[in-house]
Amino acid sequence: MKALKVLLGIIGLLILAFLLIGLIAPKDIHIERSILIDAPQKKIFPYLRYFDSIREWSPWVELDPNMTVSVQGTDGQVGSVYVWEGNEQVGKGSQEITAVEENESVTTHMTITEPWQSESDITLKAEKEGAATKVSWIMTGKNAFVESVFMFFIDLDADVGGNFEKGLDKLKKLVEKELATEKRLETRVEEVEFPGKTFLGIRKKIAMGAVQQFYAEQMPSLFEACQQKEIQIAGMPGGLFYSWDEAQGQTDMVAAIPVAEGSKAAAGAELIQLPAGRALLINHYGAPETTIKAHEAADAYLKAHQLEQKWPVIEEYVTDPAQEPDTSLWLTKVYYLL
Repeated sequence: MKALKVLLGIIGLLILAFLLIGLIAPKDIHIERSILIDAPQKKIFPYLRYFDSIREWSPWVELDPNMTVSVQGTDGQVGSVYVWEGNEQVGKGSQEITAVEENESVTTHMTITEPWQSESDITLKAEKEGAATKVSWIMTGKNAFVESVFMFFIDLDADVGGNFEKGLDKLKKLVEKELATEKRLETRVEEVEFPGKTFLGIRKKIAMGAVQQFYAEQMPSLFEACQQKEIQIAGMPGGLFYSWDEAQGQTDMVAAIPVAEGSKAAAGAELIQLPAGRALLINHYGAPETTIKAHEAADAYLKAHQLEQKWPVIEEYVTDPAQEPDTSLWLTKVYYLL
């Protein structure tokens, strides 16, 4: 009988403790993390608005890459719903878009059904700060009495907030890398001083479609000639184009290697000296077949500024394909002599 009284007393104390914790435990949830991204709001906002884009930087995708997801309705519009089910780390639940402020914020109502039940509002906000954008990830809600007791023993801010920080950091790297790539791919024409160069090259009229084959055939012999004759190479290989006849489908060109001034010619190759002077420079990133964009930009610039070019047009292939497999990072310097 005494043992029963003790047991009942312990149970009573536990119930009292449960009630006291439930009374003092915070009921309001507010978790917020922010990051500054060097990009305009319009560039960032699609990554905040569309569920498919959010998956590219969401930290919970990394916790369970195999979780099943679906989007009901039109992604990015009020009323669309993102539904997920995964392992115990990501659980099971849904998010419904409840409000969208173009280029500024997206709010969703999140319902979690596993491993516990909860509801909260999630806001992704983009605020202009100078030339950059402050992106905030905010979670707000209320704990019911029972949930507040359990949350009393869990540092929800550190747990969820830590994942917010990981996601925002990934978003920053994703957007800034994409923006840097876009800037590289911009076809910008500059007026510069061409320093003057000497080339060792092999010249021939060929079909326009055979340029890469011509390089493949001639460049090895040019490098071999430089080695045998101890000719100092002064830069990356390239091409000198003396004509580009689209009507005939031919080009008069030179497969060329820049060499030190004062070098001597080698058998089967000629020395070509181009003097210093004004020129247009286009730094073009991309595979060889995309270099046409640089020439189109140069042609438009010449016409717009009433400039007259001199031949040859020079292409310098700065990136070594053996060292960089990503063709979007291959740099070609295109010079139009004036």
